[in-house]
Amino acid sequence: METDATFIRSDSPLTAEVDGEVVMLEPATSIYFGLEGVGGRIWELCAEPQSLRSLVATLTDEFEVDEATCSAEVGSFVDALVDANLLVPHAG
Repeated sequence: METDATFIRSDSPLTAEVDGEVVMLEPATSIYFGLEGVGGRIWELCAEPQSLRSLVATLTDEFEVDEATCSAEVGSFVDALVDANLLVPHAG
């Protein structure tokens, strides 16, 4: 995935925070998701359009992780969120 690709949260999942975890239900698929820690932080950041590059920059500043590892893991995680219809590409 390109580092300049930009994503934003989908409007479709129903979300709530429960004991520090973001819980979601995707109505189209009836699949439940739970995000905490770094995953929850990525979800929080994606309230506004975010490029992979900006996500990696923020997360390497906030967590003890090297850029290469962070980039690979964030890319995979974002791919999974896009596949689950939780994040959508943003063309802005």
